[in-house]
Amino acid sequence: MHGRPRSYKHKLQNSDAQKKKVEAIKQGTALVLKCRNLGVYNDVVINASSKLLKVVPEVYTLWNFRREALEPIYKKGGVEAAAANAFELDLTTHCLRENPKSYSTWYHRKWVVLHGLSDLDAEFSLITKALSEDQRNFHAWNYRFFLAGLTRCTARDELAFSRLKVDRDFSNYSAWHYRTLLLPKVYSSSNYFTSIHSSTSTSTNNSKDGNGLEFDGSSPLSVAISGAEQGSQACVLPADVFAEEFDLVHQAFATDAQDQSPWIYYQWLLGNLRSTIEQVGKTKGREGGDGEGDELKTVLASSPLPPIPTREEVRALLEMEADHLQEDLEVRPNSKWPTLMQARVLEMAAEIHFHLFSDPKMSPLDAASSRDPCLTSSSSSSPSLGAPVLSPSPPFIPSPSSPLSASPLDLLSHVRRNYKRLIEMDPMRRGFYADALAAAEAKIGALVAADGVNGIKLGSS
Repeated sequence: MHGRPRSYKHKLQNSDAQKKKVEAIKQGTALVLKCRNLGVYNDVVINASSKLLKVVPEVYTLWNFRREALEPIYKKGGVEAAAANAFELDLTTHCLRENPKSYSTWYHRKWVVLHGLSDLDAEFSLITKALSEDQRNFHAWNYRFFLAGLTRCTARDELAFSRLKVDRDFSNYSAWHYRTLLLPKVYSSSNYFTSIHSSTSTSTNNSKDGNGLEFDGSSPLSVAISGAEQGSQACVLPADVFAEEFDLVHQAFATDAQDQSPWIYYQWLLGNLRSTIEQVGKTKGREGGDGEGDELKTVLASSPLPPIPTREEVRALLEMEADHLQEDLEVRPNSKWPTLMQARVLEMAAEIHFHLFSDPKMSPLDAASSRDPCLTSSSSSSPSLGAPVLSPSPPFIPSPSSPLSASPLDLLSHVRRNYKRLIEMDPMRRGFYADALAAAEAKIGALVAADGVNGIKLGSS
């Protein structure tokens, strides 16, 4: 659990005994380093390094020594390599029991598995058990993601696994974060993880990490073994997926509104919704019938990717979130997370005027009325057919009380108010809030200038 000091199984209470132990570790490490400098990799030194690592698994230099000693054995292959592989797995298992969050140990285990001599099913079973014992160990989650990249495991399967963990504990930040890695994979051209089998190499012509594996900083192998992969915030999800994910975090908010884990995930969702707004804005030409829109429609029709949400769906999602946050603030007016997220949603509501409305000077209600044949007498029927003229998709009409019914000017005023409120509630982060407000004003100001909408005075209260 977070906030608890870590206990060490081998820590001695007697200070004299502890000093002797520390001195023995220093001497043992110095001996291994001396042998490494001399190029001596015999069984005696290798065994000494394993004994030291069982006590202090954090000393990455000892792991580096073992990798250098083991590389020739792996190259040779055969029974000796299989035995060495099994021993390294046992050693890392022992070390992880001592310290389940040892970066060096997890890294070494990945290095061992990448040689292709390990039972991946057994590894999956092991990591599933580890996550049942400590479901918030992000090292274990990262290792599971790494294993998925070595198999034909689907991102949908892993997404279902993460949902089980989230449902069990809404405070499980690692499970939430896992979803940020998986959703972009599920709703991309491939539901499978990037294969990294072919990335293992022992060539000496490229940059290495000291263990014989090539690293260029961006290869699938580099990302997998270092755990550097992050969830994309440019992932365009289907509207029903956005709605389902938003509903999931709302359940978490209802359970514990002060828990930051679901709020951070919620922030990631909003970032992707913002990317969706910008992407939908690029398709405005489709409804106008110009050449660019027709070409884009053809590309999207032939794409295997999930459909981009419609403008009406995006607006409906934004209004739903604005309403939820407003209800939350009515109950807890001094809550920082809802205040911050409401500011973000209102920023997006202001941007939506420019990305989604043909005339940003119009309010959403006016814009909807101008397009909806049911709201205009001149388009109630077709002169030739005598039948109602229907728009391609039913327009979304926000309620008069919805934030989306306000003008960009009013929305920006609400954003300023929220950030000033946050500075009052949380003065230690006043710089962060001031920068966020400045960024919002700059973004909306640029859109105002581009569309020729006058009247927004940036920097005013």
